[in-house]
Amino acid sequence: MAGGRRIAERRQDGALPTSRRRALTYMVVTAAGGMATVAACSTSGSPPEAASSTTALTQVGGAAPHSPEDLTPRLTPNDKFYVQSYRETPTEEARDPETWTLTIDGLVSGRLELTLADILALPAVERQFTLECIGNPVGGQLIGNAVWVGTPLRPLLERAEIKSWAKRVAFHGLDDYVTSIPIEQALAPGVLLAYRMNGEPLPPDHGAPLRLLNPGYYGQKCPKWLRRIEVIERDDHRGTWEQEGWSDAAAITINSRIDEPFAGQKLPAAALNVTGVALGGLAGVGKVEVSTDGGVSWQEATLGPTPSPAVWTMWSYHWRIPKPGSYVLVARATDGDGTGQPDEDVVTLDGQTSPHYVGVEVPP
Repeated sequence: MAGGRRIAERRQDGALPTSRRRALTYMVVTAAGGMATVAACSTSGSPPEAASSTTALTQVGGAAPHSPEDLTPRLTPNDKFYVQSYRETPTEEARDPETWTLTIDGLVSGRLELTLADILALPAVERQFTLECIGNPVGGQLIGNAVWVGTPLRPLLERAEIKSWAKRVAFHGLDDYVTSIPIEQALAPGVLLAYRMNGEPLPPDHGAPLRLLNPGYYGQKCPKWLRRIEVIERDDHRGTWEQEGWSDAAAITINSRIDEPFAGQKLPAAALNVTGVALGGLAGVGKVEVSTDGGVSWQEATLGPTPSPAVWTMWSYHWRIPKPGSYVLVARATDGDGTGQPDEDVVTLDGQTSPHYVGVEVPP
């Protein structure tokens, strides 16, 4: 982390670093216990709908430390899962499973046109997968974890026989959204065409009848309401959001969030578990560190198990509150390759976020 520099230190001009100042803004906005949500995924289109994906893990008043087994990945209910779309959900007629088809064409030897029944008849796999918006702000709620059922994309591309000079695969949605990924990424074994979510048919707002799941990449590269998969030669192809400046790679960067306690919460002078989530992309989460003094000192948190790097990691830090007062809690994470979150807020369109700050009070 930038040579171990303290996040909380003041600059020479006496101002707090950007991340700290922004954290104090979050403390004001979220003092009622809610989480601020920023519509950072898009410059247009329908606004995001976000809801907490957490359950109560913190027990105040002398809580026992969590073991890794206490921290298995949580699932986000479908009706609480964030929604971020380019345009409004396509009409019921456009999504009608009886008439909808998926076309696979472009630089292939054999064009495919598949009905939903055709896709449901293909071998199915079930996997947990955490979906996150590339514009999810520090401490944001534009992230969720679900159990998805679908069929791997690779066998269908192999069946269509990709031409040797093809470079990318473009995905077209019923809402006219377009994005593309390299051929090698499209052929990765974890890439799915999903049609079920948490034991139910894929909900309309989440891409029914079919969406792409692309492990290790933000939701920008997991398009909804698929209608066409086009194999193309143009290596410089850029899709809907990429043309607006968002990262074309859109690979998930390491990020973390404090879920409990929440900003502005009044706590008893006792022991409690500070808990949250972290996601590290294909590299996974290597460690999460927690500070209870605004970033002056750090302690490593306990990490829960995950079935794959594509699933968020639950973490917990057992905090024995020393005395009444005001405290600033901070969480930062490092991925499995050793890359940490940037100390300061960064102005990028690739999903990078700085550590999450939460202010709490311990009354006398």
